[in-house]
Amino acid sequence: MRFAVLGSGQVGRSLGAGLVRHGHDVVMGSRDPGSEQVRAWVAGSGDRAAAATYADAAQQGEVAVLATAWSGTESALMLAGAENLAGKIIIDVTNPLGFGPDGPHLVIGHTDSAGEQVQRWLRHSRVVKTWNTVNHAHMIDPKIPGGPGTMFYCGNDADAKTFVADLLDQCGWPSLDAGGIDGARLLEPLTILWVRYAMAHGTSDHAFKLLRP
Repeated sequence: MRFAVLGSGQVGRSLGAGLVRHGHDVVMGSRDPGSEQVRAWVAGSGDRAAAATYADAAQQGEVAVLATAWSGTESALMLAGAENLAGKIIIDVTNPLGFGPDGPHLVIGHTDSAGEQVQRWLRHSRVVKTWNTVNHAHMIDPKIPGGPGTMFYCGNDADAKTFVADLLDQCGWPSLDAGGIDGARLLEPLTILWVRYAMAHGTSDHAFKLLRP
Protein backbone atom coordinates (compact mmCIF):
# COMPACT_ATOMS: atom_id res chain seq x y z
CA MET A 1 0.00 0.00 0.00
CA ARG A 2 1.24 3.49 -0.82
CA PHE A 3 0.45 6.07 1.85
CA ALA A 4 0.60 9.83 1.56
CA VAL A 5 1.48 11.31 4.94
CA LEU A 6 0.41 14.94 4.86
CA GLY A 7 2.54 16.76 7.40
CA SER A 8 6.24 16.56 8.20
CA GLY A 9 6.24 17.34 11.93
CA GLN A 10 6.89 14.81 14.67
CA VAL A 11 3.55 13.06 14.17
CA GLY A 12 3.96 12.74 10.42
CA ARG A 13 7.55 11.55 10.68
CA SER A 14 6.71 8.96 13.34
CA LEU A 15 3.71 7.62 11.43
CA GLY A 16 5.60 7.58 8.15
CA ALA A 17 8.53 5.67 9.63
CA GLY A 18 6.18 3.19 11.28
CA LEU A 19 4.27 2.53 8.09
CA VAL A 20 7.55 1.94 6.25
CA ARG A 21 8.56 -0.57 8.94
CA HIS A 22 5.36 -2.45 8.22
CA GLY A 23 6.21 -2.77 4.54
CA HIS A 24 4.27 0.15 3.10
CA ASP A 25 5.51 2.82 0.70
CA VAL A 26 5.24 6.33 2.11
CA VAL A 27 5.47 9.68 0.38
CA MET A 28 5.56 12.57 2.83
CA GLY A 29 3.76 15.72 1.77
CA SER A 30 5.36 18.94 2.93
CA ARG A 31 5.35 22.65 2.18
CA ASP A 32 9.12 22.26 1.74
CA PRO A 33 9.98 18.68 0.74
CA GLY A 34 13.60 19.71 0.29
CA SER A 35 14.04 20.90 3.87
CA GLU A 36 16.83 19.43 5.98
CA GLN A 37 14.29 17.84 8.34
CA VAL A 38 12.39 16.10 5.55
CA ARG A 39 15.54 15.00 3.72
CA ALA A 40 16.87 13.51 6.96
CA TRP A 41 13.61 11.60 7.47
CA VAL A 42 13.76 10.17 3.93
CA ALA A 43 17.40 9.20 4.34
CA GLY A 44 16.72 7.46 7.62
CA SER A 45 13.58 5.62 6.50
CA GLY A 46 14.87 3.51 3.63
CA ASP A 47 13.97 2.92 0.00
CA ARG A 48 10.21 2.91 0.59
CA ALA A 49 10.22 6.54 1.76
CA ALA A 50 10.03 9.66 -0.39
CA ALA A 51 8.98 13.30 -0.07
CA ALA A 52 6.96 15.58 -2.31
CA THR A 53 4.75 18.63 -2.27
CA TYR A 54 1.35 18.26 -0.66
CA ALA A 55 -0.31 18.05 -4.08
CA ASP A 56 2.08 15.43 -5.47
CA ALA A 57 1.91 13.33 -2.30
CA ALA A 58 -1.90 13.46 -2.28
CA GLN A 59 -1.99 12.40 -5.91
CA GLN A 60 0.43 9.51 -5.41
CA GLY A 61 -1.01 8.06 -2.21
CA GLU A 62 -3.67 5.37 -2.28
CA VAL A 63 -4.52 6.30 1.31
CA ALA A 64 -3.72 9.62 3.00
CA VAL A 65 -2.80 10.25 6.63
CA LEU A 66 -3.56 13.79 7.78
CA ALA A 67 -0.92 14.62 10.39
CA THR A 68 -0.80 18.42 10.46
CA ALA A 69 -1.08 20.87 13.33
CA TRP A 70 -4.70 22.02 13.38
CA SER A 71 -3.77 25.64 12.66
CA GLY A 72 -2.29 24.57 9.33
CA THR A 73 -4.74 21.84 8.35
CA GLU A 74 -7.05 23.82 6.06
CA SER A 75 -4.09 25.35 4.25
CA ALA A 76 -2.43 21.94 3.85
CA LEU A 77 -5.59 20.44 2.37
CA MET A 78 -5.94 23.35 -0.04
CA LEU A 79 -2.36 22.74 -1.17
CA ALA A 80 -3.00 19.00 -1.45
CA GLY A 81 -6.13 19.55 -3.53
CA ALA A 82 -9.44 17.93 -2.70
CA GLU A 83 -9.52 16.52 -6.23
CA ASN A 84 -6.31 14.56 -5.52
CA LEU A 85 -7.92 12.99 -2.45
CA ALA A 86 -11.37 12.27 -3.89
CA GLY A 87 -12.57 8.73 -3.22
CA LYS A 88 -9.62 7.96 -0.97
CA ILE A 89 -9.50 7.00 2.69
CA ILE A 90 -8.22 9.89 4.81
CA ILE A 91 -6.92 8.89 8.24
CA ASP A 92 -7.36 12.04 10.31
CA VAL A 93 -4.91 12.27 13.20
CA THR A 94 -5.45 15.97 13.90
CA ASN A 95 -6.60 17.53 17.15
CA PRO A 96 -8.14 21.03 17.27
CA LEU A 97 -5.94 22.19 20.13
CA GLY A 98 -5.32 25.69 21.38
CA PHE A 99 -3.08 26.68 24.29
CA GLY A 100 -3.79 29.50 26.71
CA PRO A 101 -2.96 30.57 30.27
CA ASP A 102 -5.06 27.71 31.63
CA GLY A 103 -3.42 25.11 29.42
CA PRO A 104 -4.72 23.18 26.40
CA HIS A 105 -8.27 23.59 25.15
CA LEU A 106 -10.35 22.67 22.13
CA VAL A 107 -10.88 25.35 19.50
CA ILE A 108 -13.71 23.24 18.03
CA GLY A 109 -16.26 21.33 20.15
CA HIS A 110 -18.51 20.00 21.52
CA THR A 111 -21.23 20.36 18.88
CA ASP A 112 -18.68 20.00 16.08
CA SER A 113 -15.22 18.47 15.67
CA ALA A 114 -12.07 18.61 13.60
CA GLY A 115 -12.98 15.25 12.08
CA GLU A 116 -16.32 16.57 10.86
CA GLN A 117 -14.66 19.73 9.52
CA VAL A 118 -12.12 17.67 7.59
CA GLN A 119 -14.97 15.60 6.12
CA ARG A 120 -16.70 18.84 5.02
CA TRP A 121 -13.51 20.10 3.40
CA LEU A 122 -13.07 16.72 1.66
CA ARG A 123 -16.67 15.97 0.72
CA HIS A 124 -15.70 13.24 -1.74
CA SER A 125 -13.18 11.48 0.52
CA ARG A 126 -13.76 8.92 3.27
CA VAL A 127 -12.48 10.36 6.53
CA VAL A 128 -11.71 8.17 9.55
CA LYS A 129 -10.51 9.75 12.78
CA THR A 130 -7.97 7.74 14.80
CA TRP A 131 -4.50 7.80 16.40
CA ASN A 132 -5.32 11.16 18.00
CA THR A 133 -5.43 9.98 21.63
CA VAL A 134 -1.82 8.88 22.12
CA ASN A 135 1.72 10.23 21.81
CA HIS A 136 3.19 10.05 18.31
CA ALA A 137 5.96 7.70 19.50
CA HIS A 138 3.33 5.05 20.34
CA MET A 139 1.03 5.41 17.34
CA ILE A 140 2.64 2.46 15.59
CA ASP A 141 4.07 -0.52 17.52
CA PRO A 142 3.17 0.95 20.93
CA LYS A 143 5.43 0.14 23.84
CA ILE A 144 3.31 1.39 26.71
CA PRO A 145 3.78 -0.18 30.15
CA GLY A 146 0.73 -2.28 30.91
CA GLY A 147 -0.21 -2.81 27.29
CA PRO A 148 -1.18 -0.74 24.27
CA GLY A 149 -4.64 0.24 25.45
CA THR A 150 -7.51 0.73 23.00
CA MET A 151 -7.40 2.85 19.86
CA PHE A 152 -10.75 4.38 19.00
CA TYR A 153 -11.76 5.25 15.46
CA CYS A 154 -14.83 6.76 13.82
CA GLY A 155 -16.07 7.62 10.34
CA ASN A 156 -19.07 7.44 8.06
CA ASP A 157 -17.83 4.85 5.55
CA ALA A 158 -17.99 1.22 6.68
CA ASP A 159 -15.35 -0.07 4.26
CA ALA A 160 -12.95 2.71 5.23
CA LYS A 161 -13.40 1.86 8.89
CA THR A 162 -12.75 -1.82 8.21
CA PHE A 163 -9.51 -0.86 6.45
CA VAL A 164 -8.44 1.34 9.38
CA ALA A 165 -9.33 -1.32 11.96
CA ASP A 166 -7.17 -3.84 10.07
CA LEU A 167 -4.33 -1.31 9.85
CA LEU A 168 -4.52 -0.59 13.57
CA ASP A 169 -4.37 -4.30 14.29
CA GLN A 170 -1.31 -4.62 12.04
CA CYS A 171 0.31 -1.74 13.92
CA GLY A 172 -0.26 -3.26 17.36
CA TRP A 173 -3.54 -1.69 18.51
CA PRO A 174 -6.74 -3.35 19.70
CA SER A 175 -9.38 -0.99 18.33
CA LEU A 176 -12.96 0.08 18.90
CA ASP A 177 -15.46 1.57 16.45
CA ALA A 178 -16.84 4.82 17.91
CA GLY A 179 -19.50 5.31 15.24
CA GLY A 180 -19.87 7.97 12.57
CA ILE A 181 -17.50 10.87 12.06
CA ASP A 182 -19.46 12.81 14.68
CA GLY A 183 -17.81 10.44 17.15
CA ALA A 184 -14.80 12.75 16.81
CA ARG A 185 -16.69 15.05 19.20
CA LEU A 186 -15.94 12.42 21.84
CA LEU A 187 -12.45 11.35 20.76
CA GLU A 188 -10.92 14.80 20.42
CA PRO A 189 -11.71 15.89 24.01
CA LEU A 190 -9.93 12.74 25.20
CA THR A 191 -6.75 14.41 23.97
CA ILE A 192 -7.23 17.19 26.53
CA LEU A 193 -7.42 14.57 29.27
CA TRP A 194 -4.35 12.84 27.81
CA VAL A 195 -2.37 16.12 27.75
CA ARG A 196 -3.41 17.13 31.27
CA TYR A 197 -2.28 13.78 32.64
CA ALA A 198 1.00 14.11 30.73
CA MET A 199 1.61 17.58 32.16
CA ALA A 200 0.72 16.55 35.69
CA HIS A 201 2.85 13.40 35.73
CA GLY A 202 5.66 14.26 33.32
CA THR A 203 5.07 11.28 31.05
CA SER A 204 3.82 10.56 27.55
CA ASP A 205 3.70 6.78 27.96
CA HIS A 206 -0.01 6.38 28.64
CA ALA A 207 -3.13 5.50 26.68
CA PHE A 208 -6.84 4.91 27.22
CA LYS A 209 -8.07 1.34 27.51
CA LEU A 210 -11.56 -0.10 27.34
CA LEU A 211 -12.06 -2.84 29.91
CA ARG A 212 -14.55 -5.42 28.72
CA PRO A 213 -16.59 -7.76 30.96
